[in-house]
Order: sequence, then structure tokens, then C-alpha cells
Amino acid sequence: PDFRIKELADSGVNIEVLVWHTREDWDEVGPKLLKVIKKALDNAGIEIPFPQRVIWKSRE
Repeated sequence: PDFRIKELADSGVNIEVLVWHTREDWDEVGPKLLKVIKKALDNAGIEIPFPQRVIWKSRE
């Protein structure tokens, strides 16, 4: 696999992961790849926060 920093965004770092596979394998490879990436991030102590937005409502 190849990893690239795609964007330094406002609320995170977007990373692109490139892997070689056959089309037929993607249904099996995709979910496994996501699990491996998540486990590696957890082991490194890197958390993925959920986006939050605060909306203030005026009383007027």
C-alpha cells in the first residue's frame, strides 16, 4: 500500500491509501484494509474525532 497526505483540512488530515487488487477482491479487501488502518491508528494513540457543529439560536 501507498499512503499520501491528500489535504491538511480545517478539522483533520485527509489521507489517501492506494492498494493494488483485483476488482473481484475489493469486497473482501476493502473492509479488511479499513480494519487494519483503524487498528494501527488505535495502537498509535491516534483518535478520529467526530465532526461537531454548535448552532446558536437567537431568541428574537
